[in-house]
Amino acid sequence: MAAPAWAQADVAQKVRALNEQALEDYDAADFHSAKLWLLEAIGIGRKAGLANDPVMARTYVNLAAVYLAGFRDRQAAVRYLGQALTIDPNVQLTRSLASP
Repeated sequence: MAAPAWAQADVAQKVRALNEQALEDYDAADFHSAKLWLLEAIGIGRKAGLANDPVMARTYVNLAAVYLAGFRDRQAAVRYLGQALTIDPNVQLTRSLASP
């Protein structure tokens, strides 16, 4: 059962905050910590009924970047990017995550 809309908005904000923390760690090359923040965000979001919310698509994109850049795990990165695109087919990498 999904949480009430006001509760989902609070959870979405928490997920965004966890993404921000993860990206700070990503920028500092602390990929393990970034991964943990993003996995926590996914768990919280799913539990609150946000599995198909755009904030979750962004979280999966960020997690894909962490797996690719930090762990050189292309298979996991592709899997998480696929999950992001399933939620939001128009989701894109942010400028800070994009690389040549």
